[in-house]
Amino acid sequence: MTGWVLCVIPLLTLSIQVPGAAPARDQPGAVARSASRQAHLASAAVANHDYAMAAVDAIGIALLALSLAGSLYIVIGLVRRLTALGLRWSADHPARRLLVALAGLAGMAVLAAFWGMQGQFRGW
Repeated sequence: MTGWVLCVIPLLTLSIQVPGAAPARDQPGAVARSASRQAHLASAAVANHDYAMAAVDAIGIALLALSLAGSLYIVIGLVRRLTALGLRWSADHPARRLLVALAGLAGMAVLAAFWGMQGQFRGW
């Protein structure tokens, strides 16, 4: 997490953007396309013996991976904390446990519906 923050915050401060990256709501799959494009550019740079540009493209791919890893880390941590809180609150109370399970399913359904309305699942 610290590595992600140390890489992303200076880039955001200087307004440097990874080429081809766009917010996910604007272009579903933009991160994957950007990583693929960066990898293609890196391999082309190596083929042309332009190792400095290949290194820059490799750094772009690493920053994309760090961004995804950081986001995943935050989401997993949040889900784990909410699950632990729900399980602790509903301990020895079957009705509460059912309520926690239904609330979790409802939260996932709302999130999936929201993503669906934004077009996140287009092309699957």
